[in-house]
Order: sequence, then structure tokens, then C-alpha cells
Amino acid sequence: MSNYHLKEILDAEIKEVKYIKEYECINMDKFKNSLCLGYNKDFYNSIEYEINKTNKFYINGETVVMVGCGYLPLTLIAYSNYYPKSKFIGLDIDKEAILSSRDLKNILKLKNILFEHKDGLKYDYKKVDVIFIAAMVKNKQKTLDRITETCKPGTKIFVRLFYKSDYKIINKLDNNKTKMIYRIDKSAYPKKEEYDLVVFEMVH
Repeated sequence: MSNYHLKEILDAEIKEVKYIKEYECINMDKFKNSLCLGYNKDFYNSIEYEINKTNKFYINGETVVMVGCGYLPLTLIAYSNYYPKSKFIGLDIDKEAILSSRDLKNILKLKNILFEHKDGLKYDYKKVDVIFIAAMVKNKQKTLDRITETCKPGTKIFVRLFYKSDYKIINKLDNNKTKMIYRIDKSAYPKKEEYDLVVFEMVH
């Protein structure tokens, strides 16, 4: 856990909570530092489980793009610790999210992560080995259409499904262009009933 610099990440999360409170008018007063830190520990336990279950689909040294990295790119931070020779690129259409992520990158002195203010619907994925689509990305189907148009055969596509409406993506992607090669054990996320992770591979 020490590699994750939890204190710095916690400080960044508190800033994000303030942002959510300001722009979405959510009552976040109940969130204390200890609860935020506890969340991060639980998060990393889940991420470590996820990485251990899917490590057969990664090769250290690949280029990995995450669509929708957000203000607090905890997933990329965790993965970059496991795959230090890989290059990670975080995309987000929110400029402030990218600025926040870059600040955190500088604080943590992360060497193998880049953050780009770009729309995943317009990105060219032809040089990417692994693509990770965050749970909160709203236009998953259109993003996936763009990925299948531009990525190379053999590309692995990780999709976090969060909303019930996301599940129709599974049937649409399991076709002659992409095939589903893995689906994570949902029992690992008992507190996230609608959470799922599906891995597809581009076949041609």
C-alpha cells in the first residue's frame, strides 16, 4: 500500500469531494478524512483483486489508454505500480479533471502516466494495446464503436459496466469483430451490485 501515497491521494480526494458538493449540490458533510481514507483502502483492495484476476491479459511494456480517467485517476495509479514498464494515458473531456490529474501525477512523481484533454469519441486507438473504459463514461457504446473502428487486431478492451443500461453492450460487442474473453466475478464487489468488468478482444 505504501506505493500508492495514500496521504496525497486522500488530499486530492477531499478536493474532489468539494468539487462534487459545489457543482452537484450533494450534501457531503458526512464525509470525514477517515472515511475517505477507508474508501481508498477498500478501493485498492478491489483494484488489486481486479488486477490479479486479469493480469493474464496484460504484458508489461504495453500502451494502455483509459477513457474517462476523471479528477482522481486511482485506477491508473494502481495499474502503473503493477506495470512500471507500460505507458498509461488517461483521457477525459473535462479539462479541469485533466489539470487535477496532472497535479496529482506531479505530487506522486509518476513517470509512466500521461493525461490528455481529449474526447474518447475522437481518439485514434491504432497504437494502443489495452483500452480501459471507466464506469462513469456515459457514451460507452459510441466510444466502443470508435475503438473498434480504429484499434488493431488483438487489442484488449476492458469495460467497466455500472448502469443497468450498460449491459446491452455485452451482446452488441460479442460479435464477429470483438469477442468477450473474460467477465470478472461480481461476488468480489458485494457493495456494488451493478458493477461489472468485461474484457473483449478485437479479432479483426
